[in-house]
Amino acid sequence: MQFQLDIATDELEHAQWFSKSEVADAVRRIEADPMLKWLQRGDVSGSFLTESLKQQLRYVPPKGAIAYQLIKQWVEGVV
Repeated sequence: MQFQLDIATDELEHAQWFSKSEVADAVRRIEADPMLKWLQRGDVSGSFLTESLKQQLRYVPPKGAIAYQLIKQWVEGVV
């Protein structure tokens, strides 16, 4: 099934869909390396990221964030 995103460009610059397995991989990545998000955000241009990496969900919010807890529970099938 294919869905089209309709984003409010005044609120979001970019949006894309990810499978549950891709989100689960991102959860594992942030658990293994909590600083991953900050390292990527440190390079404002994102020049060190290849196009294929830019198309992947590389990280989720940190463990202390409510969004992380919701994402992790969804991945684990709790919600």
